Amino acid sequence: MFSFGSTNGYYDDVFNEIKRWTPAKKYRSEKGYQEDLYKYLKRNLNSSTGGMFCSETRNMSVRMEAGRNLCDIAVEQHVGIELKKDLNTKAKNDRLIGQVSRYLGDYQEGVIIVLVGETNESKVDDLKYSLRPLKNGSKYVDIITVINTPKKPNTKPKKSNDPFEISVPDFDISLPKWDFKF
Repeated sequence: MFSFGSTNGYYDDVFNEIKRWTPAKKYRSEKGYQEDLYKYLKRNLNSSTGGMFCSETRNMSVRMEAGRNLCDIAVEQHVGIELKKDLNTKAKNDRLIGQVSRYLGDYQEGVIIVLVGETNESKVDDLKYSLRPLKNGSKYVDIITVINTPKKPNTKPKKSNDPFEISVPDFDISLPKWDFKF
């Protein structure tokens, strides 16, 4: 459900789309996740809306940002999206807090932090606590943790190349139950 004319503007819709996003695969770098999310948002935020008789196609600006003082992805200069892969150290956490505090001045509605990869839960708790002072009445800051279970087609398990490995099928060996009464 999109409501770009609402008092919340773009933020809620972008947030909800990111919550629905599942990476196509596990990427080695943050850049892979960034490109995957960018393509997903560009496609889904610009899809047709409306029902059978009323259809409207949005033309939203979703772009990958470049530069040290910009988020990874921006939606209409209203919402900044910062991806972080493997948030598992205090140094990464501190750097992210500094980045988000700078970014809030550049985006009208707020910043969404998307955590991918191996994320340390205690670091997420530290991050939430540290971001509390940055949340003011007019701007949003939220964290979305993406579980790294990419969508995969149904495939059969790969067979081993080990010539000495023997695959034994599972058999149901159940013996008849005999009821002897003496």
